[in-house]
This record gives sequence, C-alpha cells and structure tokens, in this order.
Amino acid sequence: DSESAMQILRKMSEYGVEPDIVSYNTALSVLRADGKLQEAIQLLDVMTEKGVELDTISYNTVLSTCQRLGEWATGSSLLSRMRQERVSRDVVT
Repeated sequence: DSESAMQILRKMSEYGVEPDIVSYNTALSVLRADGKLQEAIQLLDVMTEKGVELDTISYNTVLSTCQRLGEWATGSSLLSRMRQERVSRDVVT
C-alpha cells in the first residue's frame, strides 16, 4: 500500500541510501494504485527539492492518476509543468 511505499522511501534516507528515480517512480505507481493524487504531487515536489530529475515516467504516472480521478485541471497543470521542465512526452502523455 501507499503508506508502506512512503515508509520505505523514508527508511532508505534514514539508512543513508538516497532513493533514485526508479524508487520514486515505484512509489508514484503505488500512490496511483491507491488513488492518492495529492500525495503523488507532493512526492513530485519532494523529488524536485532533492535534485531528482523528473522523467516521462514520473509525469505519466501522476497524469494517469489525474485521468483516473477525473482531475482534468490538475492534469493540465502537470502537462504545463512538464513542458516548462522540458521533459520529453511520449504516446502515453
């Protein structure tokens, strides 16, 4: 579940292992499965603060959550952010 995924990210940092993009994207996928859009957006912000370069998978995962929940305005905002950060889009985006 999403709480376990977030706890794993915290534990990694506590043990001196900084999560990489794969770890973060996995957590984003778990948040998507649980329908936790705001938490996913917060995680994108944390990733950015920690200097992790967001990729297409990061954005597509959160955009998929927006679509699933019918959060079209939030999805549009994320697409704008994605363009600003010059993250490549793909057929999923």
